[in-house]
Amino acid sequence: MIATAKNRAVIAPADAVELLATLTDSDAPELIKKNQENGTPEQSDRYHITDKSGLEWYSRKLAQIRGERDSIKEQAAKMIAALDADETRLKGLYEEEAKATTAALLQAGGNRRKSVETFFGTFGFRTVPGGYAVTDTDAALPHAHALGCTKTTIATEAYLQAAEAKLEETGELLPGVARTDDREAFGLSLPSKRKKGG
Repeated sequence: MIATAKNRAVIAPADAVELLATLTDSDAPELIKKNQENGTPEQSDRYHITDKSGLEWYSRKLAQIRGERDSIKEQAAKMIAALDADETRLKGLYEEEAKATTAALLQAGGNRRKSVETFFGTFGFRTVPGGYAVTDTDAALPHAHALGCTKTTIATEAYLQAAEAKLEETGELLPGVARTDDREAFGLSLPSKRKKGG
C-alpha cells in the first residue's frame, strides 16, 4: 500500500520501489504504446490498467494528488491564520483612530450621513438591534435540559425562544439569559465584487 508523507514524498513497499522509480510523469507515451500493442484500437487512445504495474502507477498518482491536496490545505490554513493575526494587530493599532476620525467627518458634515466612503470600502456606523443572549451556560443548562433545548450542549436559539415566551408569560427571564441593549457597531464594508461582463 502506498502512503503519502510530508513534502509529497511517496512511501512504497520494497517490491514496488524499483517500479515507482521508473514511473515518472513522462510515463504516458510508453504506457499508451504498451496499450496499443496489447489492447484493442478503441482502448489505445489512453493508458488502461490491466496488470499489477498499472495498479502501482494508478496508486502512485492518487497518492501524489492526495499528498498535494493535504499540503495545500495545510499551507492555506497557515496563511489564513497569519492574515487573521495581521488583521487583529492592525485593528488594535488603528480601529479607534479610524472610528474617531469617521465620527468627526460625519459631524463636520452635519451628520447627514452615517458613513464615509473610501476607494477600498466604506467606514460607517450602524445600529445593531438588541436582543437576548445566553451568557451563563452553566446556569441555563438544567433549564435547557428540562425544556428539551439541548443536544450535547444548549440549543441556543430554542432556549432563547423559550426564554422570551417565559418572559411574556411570567415577566421573568430564565436563568443564564440577559437582555442586551441596542449598540452602535463600527466597521469597514468592502464593495461587492462585480460579475464579469456586468
